[in-house]
Amino acid sequence: MRRWVKLALVGVAVLGLVGYCAKPHVKDWWLAREACGGVFPDLVVDVLNADERPLANTDEQLIEELGQYSCSLEYETDSGRTERLVGIDAYTGRDQQDAGMLRSAERGLDAMTGLPHGLPGFFDGAGHAVLRQECPALGRDDKGRPRTMLVVARGGTTGDPSVALLQAAVTGAHRASGQLGCGAKPLKVPDDVLSRDAKPKKATDVRDSACGTASAQLPKGTRVRVVGGDTTPVVHCELYLETPGEERASYDDDKDRPVNAGLGAYFGDWSTSLVTGHDGRRDGNTVTARCEGELVNFDGWADDDTAVSDRELRELVLTFAKDQAKRRGCTDVRPMPAG
Repeated sequence: MRRWVKLALVGVAVLGLVGYCAKPHVKDWWLAREACGGVFPDLVVDVLNADERPLANTDEQLIEELGQYSCSLEYETDSGRTERLVGIDAYTGRDQQDAGMLRSAERGLDAMTGLPHGLPGFFDGAGHAVLRQECPALGRDDKGRPRTMLVVARGGTTGDPSVALLQAAVTGAHRASGQLGCGAKPLKVPDDVLSRDAKPKKATDVRDSACGTASAQLPKGTRVRVVGGDTTPVVHCELYLETPGEERASYDDDKDRPVNAGLGAYFGDWSTSLVTGHDGRRDGNTVTARCEGELVNFDGWADDDTAVSDRELRELVLTFAKDQAKRRGCTDVRPMPAG
């Protein structure tokens, strides 16, 4: 009799545990914990699923021969469909990386937002967090270029830069690096992001940035917004130049003044299409260089009302390119003729 009671109590306990685990909130906790190898900090799901939608499933895939890793966490809609809450895609293949970088760039360079603490990437115009890291464990490719890994983190909706999505990207990159044999250095998980609406700064206040040397050549009163740094695959300098005859604006009060000039640096063969027209011809404001065997393109532009001449713009782009080359150890800096 005593044996039967013990077994009965064990049976009740097991049934109770099964019933408990079947509760929706326990299922959600379990899926959030298991997503992408369990690397996400609590903030990721707490923020991205602030509406507490029921989680549906998690998926993780590795295609070694293509150098491709992906994982996702999905939720269930009111209509019973599943939608992505957060997803990570990572590539070590050069063609896939080039395609991914080009997609982000084509969403608008002026819509990009830099990342804090020197993280090697950006938020693109769709709100995706993009990182690119070197893969020391994979060596170099057949062209002598260091192998790299591109990581893209996507939320269920587009929007402003999100610290939760950036944390997903950083921790997802660490997971992807291990799965793909990349050997990338783990990145520090951030607790903040940069604002897409950050006010431009005085040129003297960005002198140590990626845009500092070029900005120092611009007229007094110029403001600059810097996107990118010494480890990012894209550097973009948004320039706010005063125009002849314009009343001096207060940038403390006028955050909506439009950018009227810019400089760009694009690291990788993918970038050639950014600096050429549909006919494949370059304009006269581009410069190239080689960084670790990889092509880099630089360009610049200025509205007519800035009174920046073509010659001045070419000199500005060349100054920018030389400074970037010095910062990154690039060689063969060369202004490109139009055509």
